[in-house]
Amino acid sequence: MRAKLGIAIMMTVLVLISFPDFLEANSAGTVTPIPVNSCIIINQSGYYILTEDITESGDMTCILITASNVVFDGMGHRVGGLGNYHTVGVYAQGSDTLVNVTVRNLVVSEWFHGIYYKNVRTGKIENNTVTSTYGVGIFLWDSTGLTVRNNTVSSNYAEGIFLHNSSHSVVVNNSASFDYDGIILSALSNFNIVSGNNASSNTNKGISIDGSSNNTLTRNYVGGNGYVGIFLQRAMGNRIAENKIISNRDHGIQLTSSRNNSIVGNDVRLNGRDGICLELSTHNSISENRVTENLFRGVSLWRSSGYNTVANNTIRTNNEAGISIDSSNGNTIVHNNVSSNKYGINIIFSEDNLIYDNYFNNPKNAQADRQNRWNIEKTAGTNIIGGPCLGGNYWSDYSGRDTDGDGFGDTMLPYTSGGNILRGGDYLPLVPVTGTASCTPATTTSTTSPSSTASSTTTTSSTSTVSPSTTTPPTSTPPISSSTTTSEESGSTTQSTSGKAPTICGPVLLSGLALIPIIFGKLKQKK
Repeated sequence: MRAKLGIAIMMTVLVLISFPDFLEANSAGTVTPIPVNSCIIINQSGYYILTEDITESGDMTCILITASNVVFDGMGHRVGGLGNYHTVGVYAQGSDTLVNVTVRNLVVSEWFHGIYYKNVRTGKIENNTVTSTYGVGIFLWDSTGLTVRNNTVSSNYAEGIFLHNSSHSVVVNNSASFDYDGIILSALSNFNIVSGNNASSNTNKGISIDGSSNNTLTRNYVGGNGYVGIFLQRAMGNRIAENKIISNRDHGIQLTSSRNNSIVGNDVRLNGRDGICLELSTHNSISENRVTENLFRGVSLWRSSGYNTVANNTIRTNNEAGISIDSSNGNTIVHNNVSSNKYGINIIFSEDNLIYDNYFNNPKNAQADRQNRWNIEKTAGTNIIGGPCLGGNYWSDYSGRDTDGDGFGDTMLPYTSGGNILRGGDYLPLVPVTGTASCTPATTTSTTSPSSTASSTTTTSSTSTVSPSTTTPPTSTPPISSSTTTSEESGSTTQSTSGKAPTICGPVLLSGLALIPIIFGKLKQKK
């Protein structure tokens, strides 16, 4: 009798400790806990507490929640299955949308899916450990307004955490490691926040956004994954900020068929191919990132990746080019520090790109085979080496002289990187200013038009700041097509970019002379 009384008192204390969450789950305000010691269907609101482990369950679903306003607290106990197909450890689904369902403090293993919310609005999945499932560890399907936090999700055969058509949710402070994919947002999973997670050592991708928009990925550690660190496909308006993306086998960040995304303030280093790679992607912003020590290129824009902006980045010590542009037009490259790479910038089969106010200090600074703009008009404003005017770029190997002290080279123009810029060049190369200098735009400034090899003359009569001219973006972007399907049963995605083989992003770097046979080869192919 005393033992039973003691247990009742202990359970009541536990409920009172979690009283705020209990009230959240139980609108009636009842404080009596409901003990659970076996697989169960929860069809009434309440606060449920698992009192012992459930192991090797042969049920299709062990904990089935069909009511709203439920908290299921595992109290650290385990719900174990046999790994059978279609089985689920904890499944929240009702005939109508469920509201306010929380699952916490539970160990789930050896099921097909671990914790599965379908058509749930608001609630939490927190402080759980989900391992060794044959599908998805934590699966949200057609759900909204959920918080997934402080979970350890590892060694799952498919995805660790998977959101399918699930929006306005927060995925924070989870560890998703040793899964096939770490964290996936798919099929119109919009307006989610993915922050502070460890998505590392997964077989394929660390974090992926596919067919989804307006999500924020911030302050995640994404490292040591077998394919790409962060992967965006058919994605729009997402923000990738302040993440550490380190030592992934393929690219650090890759965008495919994506537009209007922002990649800002990330540490991208030691990846097995490019640091940041864009393919068939337009109107994206890459800014304030530190992109270093990647095996191939630092930043690569290729296959019709046009009208992107690459600005204010530090791009250093990459094994090939710091910046590579291949078959992509109309990009703006401005105010980047591109140093100690094998090549500074390599541009092939691309034109009408604007490159100005960058710092280039590499063994070979530039290569380009077509007409691009390497400077803007002489404009008042502090440039990348501290001078008073904006114009062209700083080139470590420029040996001309500044004869009038305005901070621009006046001899050996245009700068062509030893002849490796085959058309045009930089007519306003930056040089350090000695003494005091001010910026007064010249009466006439020679610049190069993107559509002509001849220089043009521009008349200026004011010392006011002149906005740099920019290339007008197109009215349409390349069509976005879907090759991705998601199976609710397996949770896995089938993608044309599945990480079975490394992807190639950008050209093989060649000297100016070596570009010639490649150009003729492509012309023959077109014929």
